[in-house]
Amino acid sequence: MKNKEKINNINPIVRAAASLIPALFLFYVAYDTSNSIFGKYFSISERQKVSATMSVLELKKSHDGPDKYYLEAQYSYFFQGTEYQDDSVQLSKAPDSKEYWQDLYLKLQQDNANKRLVAWVNPNNPKDAILDKKVRLRLGELVPVLAFLLLFVGAGLVILWIGIRPQKPEHEGIEPEDRNPLIWVFFLFGITFFLCGAIASVYLVPTHLAEGKSTAIIPIVFLVIGVGLIAMVINIRRSLKTIGSSLLYLDPLPGVIGGQVGGEFKLTASQVSPITITLSCQSRGESDEILWQQSMPAYVQQRRKGISVRFVFDCPADLPSSGAKFNSIAWIVWAKGEVELEGKIRKFKRSWIVPVEHGEVIDSLESTVDIPRQFLDEQIEQREKTIQTQAKSSLVFKRQARLLDLQVADRQAGISALVGLFIGSVIGAVGAIVISQGKWFGYIIFAFAALVLSGSVFAMGKSLDIKIDTDNKLLYMRRKWFGLVLYKREVTLDRASQFSLKMLSTSSVRDEYTQYYAIEVWAAGKSTIIAEGIKGKELAQAVMDDLIKKVFSDTV
Repeated sequence: MKNKEKINNINPIVRAAASLIPALFLFYVAYDTSNSIFGKYFSISERQKVSATMSVLELKKSHDGPDKYYLEAQYSYFFQGTEYQDDSVQLSKAPDSKEYWQDLYLKLQQDNANKRLVAWVNPNNPKDAILDKKVRLRLGELVPVLAFLLLFVGAGLVILWIGIRPQKPEHEGIEPEDRNPLIWVFFLFGITFFLCGAIASVYLVPTHLAEGKSTAIIPIVFLVIGVGLIAMVINIRRSLKTIGSSLLYLDPLPGVIGGQVGGEFKLTASQVSPITITLSCQSRGESDEILWQQSMPAYVQQRRKGISVRFVFDCPADLPSSGAKFNSIAWIVWAKGEVELEGKIRKFKRSWIVPVEHGEVIDSLESTVDIPRQFLDEQIEQREKTIQTQAKSSLVFKRQARLLDLQVADRQAGISALVGLFIGSVIGAVGAIVISQGKWFGYIIFAFAALVLSGSVFAMGKSLDIKIDTDNKLLYMRRKWFGLVLYKREVTLDRASQFSLKMLSTSSVRDEYTQYYAIEVWAAGKSTIIAEGIKGKELAQAVMDDLIKKVFSDTV
């Protein structure tokens, strides 16, 4: 199978069917919701008029507010020879004014006294009757429902359109993730949250504030979320319009595992700072994991209109192909830097999901993207120098007689601990508020906050004390917490293969993933961590290699 045929043409019928299922589900939810809410109003004309006799009619003040009233009624009626009883006055909530309820109360009272009282019966359910046939839908109730329906119908249409729209051939260029049609689902969410928050703010916030209810803040939160989502979409679209569509032309197509991944895209701007390209192979599922990642400066050439950006990566042969493992493997090209457009400096950032396959099914293993060999060699040399420099600055050691005192900088722990303290404090405050309102689940929230805070405090105070006896090849490790020794270990070092890397965690900032590694030593079937919080696998490997040299070298 040719490479382009393999990538491009998923059967249109399969794509349409796959999108039709979730779209129909969303349409059904919208229909069912609208029918349950509005169906009774649509069927109001089908109700039949019968005589009724009132036994109870009282005008009462509602506990929901000082100016809210309602009617409490009890009446009986005959329908098709059977007597029924009901207490429903009307289908919907009416205005809060006292005058409205007093007028309705007097009318029903007079009609009952003059034996002219009528009830409107649902012929399909004779037990369902009302006294007031007028339909009243208030704006405060109507708009949130319509916004909800807009969200589900709109999301269904977007998903359906994604499935049935014609697919562009890959040779026409791969669109950046910013141009994914699903971005409009976020826009629909934003509109929905904004409308719900705006209407609720007008109708609910003043009343809830007057009654001292903490729920008054909920509509404001909806407003903020809605404005944030709308602003995000507008910013993305504006960036695409001003900087350009930046279609990525991959070469070879697809990229080759065990070969090269290269490509080119163009921008309608001028370069200000070096544009960095990152190629990563990620496992996407319950938790994202970077299987491999490498960065390099792009080769940029000024054109008559804008700039041309090119890159080529050598791809290791032991990685999975796109879509492997239940389609959870994604190869992503990231580009970021600063460009000048219309006299203004703008931050540029794009990402593309690209196809990368194993070499045995690809026509060509190498890229034909035109980049001078000297430029590529210089970038490889510069990257190696940068990694070595960072490794030397990360690994600090002191010689004390035959002991080597080692310290590896953990740049992640402090930041993570501070973030955890902030998040734990916020969650704890929410739990305390819920507890003060007498709700039992507040204790669960507070307990979770306590776990987050305790973990953050531990991370802030933890440290490793590592000493190596280079003569006898013994490693002494002490795990400390704010200077207090928690436990000790002694490890015999006899070979370099005892050292290995362990991935600890992954952090994500605006879809940029960074992994943090630890260096561990194995002996007698046990693992002992001797360095942690090292950013990136390349740096961790360089630090470990440097550490091995120092341990097994006679001189330091």
